Amino acid sequence: MQYLIDGEESFGVGMMNERISVIIPVYNVERYIREAIESVLRQTYTKWELLLVDDGSTDNSGKICDEYTQKYDNIHVFHVENGGLSYARNIGMDHAAGEWILFLDGDDYLEPEALAVLRSYSDGVDIVVCGLREFPRMREYRCTTDVCTYPKFADMTEQIEHLYNNGIISACTKLYRRKSICVRFDESVRHTEDLLFSLEYLPRCRGIRVIPDILFNYRVIRGELTLSKRFWMDQLDIFEKAIQLVHDDFSGDSNMEAYFEKRFAYEICKYFTMFMQIKTLSKAEKLMYISLKLEKKAISSRLKPIRNMSAGNRILWNILCTRNTNWIYYGFRFWGRRLL
Repeated sequence: MQYLIDGEESFGVGMMNERISVIIPVYNVERYIREAIESVLRQTYTKWELLLVDDGSTDNSGKICDEYTQKYDNIHVFHVENGGLSYARNIGMDHAAGEWILFLDGDDYLEPEALAVLRSYSDGVDIVVCGLREFPRMREYRCTTDVCTYPKFADMTEQIEHLYNNGIISACTKLYRRKSICVRFDESVRHTEDLLFSLEYLPRCRGIRVIPDILFNYRVIRGELTLSKRFWMDQLDIFEKAIQLVHDDFSGDSNMEAYFEKRFAYEICKYFTMFMQIKTLSKAEKLMYISLKLEKKAISSRLKPIRNMSAGNRILWNILCTRNTNWIYYGFRFWGRRLL
């Protein structure tokens, strides 16, 4: 199948000769990893290699990976000690030989035409972004309803809230030009890796094309907490890093900086709301923790009124801006869930 860009046939022999390196971090996903691998094997675009990084799995995931490497010359496995998702992805990038890179998690899978469609839209840009389907709920997320090309990330200012809510910050759902990746995943964090990686990479890439096609399938495992649904005590530290990245990259772009300022204000309010629900900490311990966090420069320096916030979020944010630990404790404990 051939795909068109601006009415011209662009998926030709030259494009078929460029290899795509698919990187799958593998950690205790024996129930799902075959489906992920098989989805790569079914790709209509045939110039690919698959890098399986077994991140110290304690189940049969590593053995399943070995089975496929013995059958296919373009599937490679790397068995490493457990270092986390960021570490596994970095290992994959270190060994990638393709001109393009795509990240796929071990419990997700691709549509058969995913690589072909992404590659067909990749001329002249460093990254192509597609949509995803969350299953089994079958909820779809699209960054766009039509093909849009942006010379740089700052050009997305007017659409940034929609793009953020629909996956522009995720490392998956994207085809990366390998030579354009000048950053690494932060191996010091074990969650929210995509946020830091994307905030560092996107402002530096030359050309972003966003397409409406749903090409990734993202699994939500019933009965289990996904990373996005868990509370992490160090989440605020990661937001501090993210805030600094935004400040470094968008200090001259008032609109983009204003959006991220509002976005992180919401995330910080959500963090303190969830923190107040922890039953294993006493009131004194929570008050001490709040006090310590408010001393952090990246947070305290930004505790000021922000425009265009929702009414509930504005109330919570204004409570934080008082820097009064007792007000924050009671305000977020009793009103956080109701106002967010």
